[in-house]
Amino acid sequence: MHKIVFVADVFADEYAGGAELTTEALVESCPFDYIKIKSKDVTIQTLEMYKDAFWIFGNFVFLNLQLVPTIAANIRYAVLEYDYKFCKYRSIEKHQSETGEPCDCSESQRGKLISAFFYAADKLFWMSNEQEERYIEFFPFLELHGRVLGSVFSRKDLQLMDFLKGGSTNQTHWLVQDSDSWIKNKAAAIEWCKDNDHDVKLFKGYTRTQLLNAMHDAEGFCFLPSGGDTCPRVVIEAKVLGCDLKINENVQMAKEAWFDRGTPDSIVNHLKDLPNRFWHDIKVKLDITSTIGAYTTTYNCISQKYPFEECIQSLIDTFDDVVVVDAGSTDGTWERLQEIDGIRAYQHKVDFDHPRWAIHSDGDLKTTARKYLDTDWCWQMDVDEILPLNQREKIQNLLQSAPKAYDLISLPIVEYWGSSGKVRMDVNPWKWRLSRNHEGIIHGIPKELRLKDEDGFLYAAKGTDSCDYVFDETFNRVPHVSFYRENVHKVRAKALHGDEQARESYENWYNLVIEQLPTVYHYSWFDIERKINSYKTHWSAFWKSMYGLEKEDTAENNVCFDKRWSDVTDDDIKVLSQRLEEEKGGHIFHEKVDWSKKTPWVELKTNGPLTFD
Repeated sequence: MHKIVFVADVFADEYAGGAELTTEALVESCPFDYIKIKSKDVTIQTLEMYKDAFWIFGNFVFLNLQLVPTIAANIRYAVLEYDYKFCKYRSIEKHQSETGEPCDCSESQRGKLISAFFYAADKLFWMSNEQEERYIEFFPFLELHGRVLGSVFSRKDLQLMDFLKGGSTNQTHWLVQDSDSWIKNKAAAIEWCKDNDHDVKLFKGYTRTQLLNAMHDAEGFCFLPSGGDTCPRVVIEAKVLGCDLKINENVQMAKEAWFDRGTPDSIVNHLKDLPNRFWHDIKVKLDITSTIGAYTTTYNCISQKYPFEECIQSLIDTFDDVVVVDAGSTDGTWERLQEIDGIRAYQHKVDFDHPRWAIHSDGDLKTTARKYLDTDWCWQMDVDEILPLNQREKIQNLLQSAPKAYDLISLPIVEYWGSSGKVRMDVNPWKWRLSRNHEGIIHGIPKELRLKDEDGFLYAAKGTDSCDYVFDETFNRVPHVSFYRENVHKVRAKALHGDEQARESYENWYNLVIEQLPTVYHYSWFDIERKINSYKTHWSAFWKSMYGLEKEDTAENNVCFDKRWSDVTDDDIKVLSQRLEEEKGGHIFHEKVDWSKKTPWVELKTNGPLTFD
């Protein structure tokens, strides 16, 4: 599968212009599988075919600009800007020369499309500082959106330049490029040479080796372009090869320190580094080198028998930074956190006497933990979840293909039902997991579920646990991309209604997914006895705080037993938990158990249950 798609009007095997040679040098140094496509051949079909690749656009005069919105929204890409494509003449000065009026193309439909295309790029590469500055004058929103790269040279050219650098001392002729291009302004260069009594030697159609040898043997090189020439490689080559230079203010990289104060040796070293600099930036955008931080929250994990240490260790083994925020544990959990190497532990005590403590101890606390991270991506886990070893490569591979239009990725979760290895299928097999570290993303109650009680305190309608990913200003949900599709959901629904063939199909799909994608193992119902105990001691109070649900302790309101919770014994819980594990494959305790109804479950074929002490 091609990871990189290069796009250009033409490539160097057809026309060896400066832009084409830079593109070809980047192709030559590409560390990934790639394909080259001419801009005129880019269609909706090719975009779909290579939607998971990273695209690099060189010159694209023949690109169908009607595709720009589709590319901007769906494709990850970089742009190499060699001139001034927003201008219909590709030169601000030529526009003035041709029309007698200052360039106003920035206000044209073409100018707006080009600038939007540049703004949506994952990375924008300029050829010179001056080119970038001039662009920003027209399009201020492009400021800080790109970096200056400059002309890039092939390994062969750099080797020959390194060998020939310094030039000859016994030649008196000056070179002038024999080009009919308006921008190159051959006539002005010839006139200057004649006015200064220099013998002129025109060059045209030379091979790369012929040109470099000609520069090595020349006294000087005259180049006086009529308009902004962003980073003419012939000027760079001439200086490295010992030519005296006569250039004008339109040679736009001439004042940059690497060139202006550079020696042949330092310039060659600068040029050698450019491919590495370029591909480093692309790797960052491919999320090959992105940093990922993880965060979780704790409260009395020891007394609640959560596998919090195993959870935290799995995060330490996988991520660049791990943040744990404790809600004010009183059972030794906080003290234990302070002893664990490899994490940053903070305590933000929650007032559990507040009527809405559930919101503060859940979504709000996750938001607090998230804010401590400064990594590119954030991974969230609860302390009853464990990530297997060797998942980082899977995560990085996933990020390379993540649609750039999404800031949130949902991933598989294994929901154990008891310690026997059953995996639930009566609950969703996905969970929001991985998100870009944008300041505007928090955990909270979505806008349509936000309520206020009579005292003005925020609480939630059913449909959220206050941990949804929302935008902090609007409380709109953050859109997420998921592997779980409607067709799979329909198969799962049929399986839950007793269709054994559908259950087997779903099981096969599920095992394939967790083998391919980073997957978290959830132990909420691994110990069913512990879970039922938490219903007795915790969940009624939580629902009252979160949703304002007032329920008396009666047999009718008890979702597990036909008696009041206050009358339920430890033996009652033990017997029920054993029967649930043996006879069921899951149960959602919004209503009492219907023992006549079978709950299907699936079995893991490649990964057995993770165990812990």
